[in-house]
Amino acid sequence: MPTLRRIGLHVGRRGAFLILFGAVYLLIGYSYLTLTPASETAVRHALRLALNAAPLPAWGWAWITAGVTAAACGAVCPGRKAVGYGVAVAPPALWAVVYLAAWLAGDVPRGWVSAAIYAALAAAVAVIAGMPEPRDLIGVRR
Repeated sequence: MPTLRRIGLHVGRRGAFLILFGAVYLLIGYSYLTLTPASETAVRHALRLALNAAPLPAWGWAWITAGVTAAACGAVCPGRKAVGYGVAVAPPALWAVVYLAAWLAGDVPRGWVSAAIYAALAAAVAVIAGMPEPRDLIGVRR
């Protein structure tokens, strides 16, 4: 039976990050699948651009799929972290564009706030994707 330390070494910090963001994406996706009628109206208004491409439940499942993929790449497929990071950067980057467009169109007066938050999430994923694991730096001189 693997010890917690061994699992930690197997997953690494970058893998743990993918697992964390995968869990967040699962929550976001679930939130789109379980909207109340009152909140669904506001969400549909804000995401009008995205809803031209696919219905709201499809976007919820897209977030969930990205979350499962990112978490799986971080936890059980350590050699596939690049795939996990590629998948993990896409949903928040897309949502940043959607909210920015909604703000520029005047549909969501504070859409720039959501756009900035989603852009920051995408940027965080991109930054962490480029970082080496500490064990990868052993023996590397500056």
